[in-house]
Amino acid sequence: GRPPFAAADDDALAAADRDVVWSAPDGIAVSDELAAVFRQALATDPAERYDGIGAFVRAFRSAVQ
Repeated sequence: GRPPFAAADDDALAAADRDVVWSAPDGIAVSDELAAVFRQALATDPAERYDGIGAFVRAFRSAVQ
């Protein structure tokens, strides 16, 4: 593996982590609805994430139906 971000120093590394937006890996098709579910689940700010696994599962199931 490799580090997810390359940065010159710790401040730049923290900024890189804050500014990242999840996207599907190359070659994998993901609907806009499912991508939104993953972006919310992986949000840097915990307040933007799902309240718990139940909320995530419900959103995931809805996105894949």
